[in-house]
Amino acid sequence: MMSLHIKPVPVDEVLELRQRVLWPEKSLESVRVNGDAAAYHLAAFQDQIVVGVGSFYTDGAGARLRKLAVEPSCQGKGIGGQLVQTGAAHLRENGIEVLWCDARQTALAFYRGLGFTIDPEAFTKSGLPYHRATLSLT
Repeated sequence: MMSLHIKPVPVDEVLELRQRVLWPEKSLESVRVNGDAAAYHLAAFQDQIVVGVGSFYTDGAGARLRKLAVEPSCQGKGIGGQLVQTGAAHLRENGIEVLWCDARQTALAFYRGLGFTIDPEAFTKSGLPYHRATLSLT
């Protein structure tokens, strides 16, 4: 694997990969979400190419991870985990106590592997099963 560099970026730098991986049937502009302007966005770069993105939205002492996406050809190589861990470290340094997300059922092992606690009760969004996943940052 080439060397990976993770850094904060403006929202416009995460939209293309977010759209292509998570919602390929939607337009680029439609993948913006409420709170994007104030969120903490991270991108993972290999040779100056964005291969992973994740966005963190704070609310009081908590933060929500949304729109974690990794280039399909780069999945399974730890990039998503590094994005989550980098974001969690930043949040912890800024006094955030808990990180949570709505995890697709197909990604539960990924979140468990990062130390998240998975709520056993599933719910449906956009026709897909999800579970609440929570990580203590204290």
